[in-house]
Amino acid sequence: MAAKKARFYAVEARNGHGPYTFIVPAQSKDDLLNTLSIPGNEVLLGVTHLKHHEVDALPDEDNGTVEFRAQVNGTPCTVTVGQQGHEYLTRQFPKKVKEVEDYYKERYADYNED
Repeated sequence: MAAKKARFYAVEARNGHGPYTFIVPAQSKDDLLNTLSIPGNEVLLGVTHLKHHEVDALPDEDNGTVEFRAQVNGTPCTVTVGQQGHEYLTRQFPKKVKEVEDYYKERYADYNED
């Protein structure tokens, strides 16, 4: 059975301007903490599990790769290549990633025929 949902977490940190929060998909809280990169001049305040949410995989035309989108508790969340959680989502949704890759193959095959 193909995955439809992924785990998301709210990461709260603080910098010189005050606290801020961002949303990250991850396999688990421990996995997130092992891969999380917070700048040295900032402080990690906490990580909260936001449950599982449905994820769409779409072509990322700017990078020629797959982009993931989700609505996490009403907040739009987009994860592109190189961002925290992109590798996790790529592993979580291999069928959706293949569909995007097939889209690129078909698109560029048509382009190369001209």
